[in-house]
Amino acid sequence: MRAFIDTSSLIKKYKYESGREEFLEILNSINEIIVSAVTYIELLCTLQRICEEFKWKKNIFLRIKKEIDLDYSYFKKVPLTENLEEIAFTLRQKNKLKSLDLIQLSSAIISKPNIFITSDKQLYKIAKKELNKVILI
Repeated sequence: MRAFIDTSSLIKKYKYESGREEFLEILNSINEIIVSAVTYIELLCTLQRICEEFKWKKNIFLRIKKEIDLDYSYFKKVPLTENLEEIAFTLRQKNKLKSLDLIQLSSAIISKPNIFITSDKQLYKIAKKELNKVILI
């Protein structure tokens, strides 16, 4: 199964939070993970914020980053293109979404996954109108 995974859900692989067990269970049935061009930066910024918030030592950040780097090398990435920008702009005309969420959803539309996984309620609501199968975790 091909799955586009939004950063809001993908972070659950590296951080214990609500929905993590459900996400890991779904992850086991996926053979191709698709992400947007901004996912890596979003993951690292989220991880950095968590480390600062909980006052984790730098070695914890580096250990998790190493795991993200390894995983990320296996993900299929949707590049930023003019087509993606056009889709994002069209989506924005119809929906109130933040820029990064527009990139995520546009990337999913382009990649045509079997499922789209997110933990963002607003993105989920709009993605249901644009994609066939959308899961909120």
